[in-house]
Amino acid sequence: MGICNSRALALMAVLTQCAIVLLAPMPQLYAQETKGKGTRARVRVFDKRHRSYIPMDLEDAMDELDRTINPKDKERIQTSKEDSVMYHHGFGTGLRNGWGLWGGSRLARWFDERGIFHPDDMSGIILEAWFNRLRGKPFDFDEKVRGYQEYWRRSQEAQKEEEARAEKARKRIPEMMMGIESPGKPSEWASLPVRKSMSGVRVRSMVPFRDGVLLTERKTIWAKGKGEDYSYTPPLFFNPKTRTLGPLQCPEFDRIENAVVLGETMVLEGIKASKHRILVIGPDGRTEIPMPPGKGWIRLGSNGNRLVAVFSKSVWEWEGKTWKTLGQPKDDLPWCGMPPLVRGDYLYLRDEGQHEDNKSLHWLKLTGDGSFTTFHTDTGVVCSEGPRWEFVWSFPFTASGDQWIATGGSYSSGSLLRRRPNGSYQIVMINGEFTFSGDLLGSRKASDSLDFQAVLPLKEGALLLAGNQGIYRLEGNRMAPILGLKRTHQSVFSNGAPTDPDPKDRGNWNLDPSHICPLGPTSYLLGSDWEGVYLLDRTDKGTWEVTCLDEPVGSPVIF
Repeated sequence: MGICNSRALALMAVLTQCAIVLLAPMPQLYAQETKGKGTRARVRVFDKRHRSYIPMDLEDAMDELDRTINPKDKERIQTSKEDSVMYHHGFGTGLRNGWGLWGGSRLARWFDERGIFHPDDMSGIILEAWFNRLRGKPFDFDEKVRGYQEYWRRSQEAQKEEEARAEKARKRIPEMMMGIESPGKPSEWASLPVRKSMSGVRVRSMVPFRDGVLLTERKTIWAKGKGEDYSYTPPLFFNPKTRTLGPLQCPEFDRIENAVVLGETMVLEGIKASKHRILVIGPDGRTEIPMPPGKGWIRLGSNGNRLVAVFSKSVWEWEGKTWKTLGQPKDDLPWCGMPPLVRGDYLYLRDEGQHEDNKSLHWLKLTGDGSFTTFHTDTGVVCSEGPRWEFVWSFPFTASGDQWIATGGSYSSGSLLRRRPNGSYQIVMINGEFTFSGDLLGSRKASDSLDFQAVLPLKEGALLLAGNQGIYRLEGNRMAPILGLKRTHQSVFSNGAPTDPDPKDRGNWNLDPSHICPLGPTSYLLGSDWEGVYLLDRTDKGTWEVTCLDEPVGSPVIF
């Protein structure tokens, strides 16, 4: 929780400075405290160990704050509407450190005797009680103690449950492993060119269309001072003849915000003269269709070759002449950058997480109870100890009904799972390994560990995989390398400077190719969820050329 206005920020700064002064070492040495009849005569005691005066109880702590904080600042607290919890850091940190709450001081022992054992709870009680005193409000110490004790009781129960879940997962995961052997090293390698900046295309889809490839990227409009304001996914088009990538434009739009390919048809949604509209471009020409009756943001997706439109509160399908409702979820659906997918009775979508983290896969049942399921909980093996499957990169289906899910990879290397039509799971690799070591979280991600983010089903039933180590093929239980990639990651010092001073040997900023499109037997297009679009071509000499297509993006492609 943060301070939400300048007045509160100024008050926090004042209180933090007061804590510094309050807890500064004192030159005097005092005798032990004594108690008189009816009133308590406080005789100040200098604590040699903590080099400051340590209050003997809660009342003494509030008296010490009253004595030290000047009247002007106390008046500001009285008139402020900020909760005392807002000062847990800064001022609260000063109290915890200076009054020895972490080190078993007499004030800490006083709290211990009353069932409050954590220094954060101690300082929280002190601040809340003192704020209430200044504002003339009652403070029920016993009730607050019961609240903290109940919190820790529930926390301990939850911890025991998590430990039991982790033990169950360790026993279950080996049974889920598919037993695929680790592939050998690639015999052919390609080195990525070093990027000039960190502002490349953030790819969200990559689909062949006509004689090229349609891509969509996530863009965000930022409202000044308010953070992220509005996100959309405009299209780009790769022209294989010119080997260039450019923004796709249409005269029917001022700005295109959605693009999806349905067989030989491309559907665009965007704005013209402040009005949203949908355009269908197919073999028979261009047709505008009405907007679906939903409200708020809209995401275009597919159900086979049928058009789907998703809003936060409704899901629709175009029937050729009118929109048919597919369902109204109980709770708001999350905005998704990747095109949503309807398969059978379910809507699949991947949200955009928070701060580029935890982009989770969910599916909504469009019939019956309208249940909403999240992938990492559905596996039954994810707990606080790992594996970290909250982040999903790709989730395609094969013709047989299997769903392949590339997940993880933020801390340790990623995992690859197969979800069968009956809802059961099999694991190709977990945390970058083809056997389970017993470590749910996995070891820290190594620069040479195998990691896949892109999964593309091929017509012959095999899978094309791409990750930071290269391009591989999975068919049955056999995985084989096609092409190795170098310079996909850059090693840097804590200040951001590259560890390798030679620019030609530096890697890139985390190229995790989450999208792959084969252009032929020896040509591939790679796109990254973070940033970057690359063209890989094998030359007649047997070497590979790699071209960065988004530095810069080429001229607009007009449709």
